[in-house]
Amino acid sequence: MSVVGYLLGKANIKIKVAEEAVMEESKFPLYSFLRLKDSNEIHIFPAVVVEGETLFPCKEDVWSLCQKANYADAESFERQTLHFRGEEITVEKFRCLDADLARFYAALLQSNGYEVCGTCVSCLYKTVK
Repeated sequence: MSVVGYLLGKANIKIKVAEEAVMEESKFPLYSFLRLKDSNEIHIFPAVVVEGETLFPCKEDVWSLCQKANYADAESFERQTLHFRGEEITVEKFRCLDADLARFYAALLQSNGYEVCGTCVSCLYKTVK
């Protein structure tokens, strides 16, 4: 096994543990990646988890972090095989992520040629007061 493979294995374990923790009811902000139906651009939306289910407060009124994409114009974005330092990573879901996982997945998607809204990504780095 290569060093990169070993590190990816460690990273995948940490990601799985983090995802399981996030799937419990959380008071931390959670995020989901959705793709716009007309342009395929990926935007990041706020998400809420209750009893393991992703919920949006009101589908018609939910906007992406950049406030330029509406939930009604987007579709689910799931199961993608991505490349990272010569290794393949299969990501099963892009929903109910904490800010750290959302940042990681945004970078991973962008490095694999996906169009991820830069404004949405920058909102993940804002200082919380």
